[in-house]
Amino acid sequence: MNSVVRTVAFWFAILLCAFLFWQAVKTVGNAQKEKEITLSEFMSDVDQGNVHDVTFVGQEAKGKLKNGTAFHTVVPPNYPDVYKKLREKGVTLIIKDISNDPWPTWIATAAPLFLLGVGAFWLFIIAALGFCLIRQMRSRRSGGDGPSSSTPSQDSRPHFGS
Repeated sequence: MNSVVRTVAFWFAILLCAFLFWQAVKTVGNAQKEKEITLSEFMSDVDQGNVHDVTFVGQEAKGKLKNGTAFHTVVPPNYPDVYKKLREKGVTLIIKDISNDPWPTWIATAAPLFLLGVGAFWLFIIAALGFCLIRQMRSRRSGGDGPSSSTPSQDSRPHFGS
């Protein structure tokens, strides 16, 4: 493989790892900023008019209170009164279907497998190079019958039987 291609592949792998690490840190950072509240607290805030907007993704409800505090809670799927009450209070509703966007799930699932495969590939390359270097050093130590000789020595032929 050309050294330029190897260098580009190496830097691409480094940048991909850095991007995935940044995404993981960003996701953890966003999750820590949101206050987890119970469904009872959520409904109480809705009744008092404290909820500004809510985004439903599956059963999870994320949103902001009017004072700017971010929150999240889980709303059971068989609880339609939540939507009715939110509309009555003038809360901005966004409902996202989790089945329509498989890319984040696919990337999160495939990224570790891809990185494992890249690591295994490089481990194989390093082991193969190490094996070649050890073989070359042994052949030089045993008298110089290396790859440059035109005829194989008597000892290098395979032996079958005893």
